[in-house]
Amino acid sequence: METAYGVVNLNDVTPLQTLLNLAELRGELTNLCQSRNAGWGGLEEVRVRILRLHRARQCTFAVALKTETGTHDLIGKVYLGDRVEVFEIMEKLWRAGFHAEAEYSIPQPVAYVPSMRLRFEERVEGRSVEEVLVEDGLSEQLAAAQRCGSWLAQFHTTAPRLGKATVLREELASAERWALRLASLGEPFAGKAEAVFQKLVAAASALAPMELRAAHGSYQPSHVILAEGRTVTIDWDNFVLADPSRDVAWFLVKLQRLAMERLGDHHALESVAETFLWNYVCSGPWEVLARLPVYQALFYMEAAKRDLKSQLPQWREQVGIMLDQALRVLSAPAMDQESSLLLTPIQRRGDSYSREN
Repeated sequence: METAYGVVNLNDVTPLQTLLNLAELRGELTNLCQSRNAGWGGLEEVRVRILRLHRARQCTFAVALKTETGTHDLIGKVYLGDRVEVFEIMEKLWRAGFHAEAEYSIPQPVAYVPSMRLRFEERVEGRSVEEVLVEDGLSEQLAAAQRCGSWLAQFHTTAPRLGKATVLREELASAERWALRLASLGEPFAGKAEAVFQKLVAAASALAPMELRAAHGSYQPSHVILAEGRTVTIDWDNFVLADPSRDVAWFLVKLQRLAMERLGDHHALESVAETFLWNYVCSGPWEVLARLPVYQALFYMEAAKRDLKSQLPQWREQVGIMLDQALRVLSAPAMDQESSLLLTPIQRRGDSYSREN
């Protein structure tokens, strides 16, 4: 069995201890290939390549199989603890219509091995939206944003309502801790962090109740693959039952972070954000518009906390930008939910839309 792990210190990575039992891994892959569902025949060769490593929690890797019937590619994910619920949720989403023949889909769940805490799923061929946004021109960027908005709207309106509920008051409690930590830095962060939290609490208290829906939990450009004939969302570890505004806000904040970190200007993807939000609202729940500022501010605060923790050379500048953005979205005037978008670039252009109730 040939194993290509890449540049990784295997002796220092707890999640990979499972992978180090190559005999067990090969045995499970042999059973999988010869199972009635796969029908790939005898296993001849295996190659494993590390894709992403979280030292304390999990590891994602690519598996290339050579069998009697040809070559087959999978994605494997191993966890420190049992995460069978992720596999079960993916199976339910697949059966609910997010399958390979659908325009909006997820990777096909293939197998879960409880003894190894290991999940196998389809390896989707295509480009991530993050790649497109960093490498391609405006027309390709906007087309990718359109597909992201439409995928999320379809998911929020049709996916079965599964998973652990996440409620706003719990996230506000986290935001309070982040605000206190940022305030400990002194000015100019202290005043901004306090102002953000006070505005956040006031805005959250004014929100009407909203029915929770299935939510991806970390919907972002790197988690969306543009494949031939389908748009595929990967990485379901953070699946929750939540306010749909949460997914939308997370994507928008991640867009701005991508622009700041990879393109050198946090305004660089504003037209992409506009297109994403427009396409989401055209077929998704329009009620998210009034709720977006709260969730965007939450995630700006979380991003500022992460910047502080990173202590990268530019962390002070990035913390300042995130707090400024949180204040901006919370200070924007309220707008008619059914006739205008809350996103600042759309306000500047004066675009509007109408929706049927």
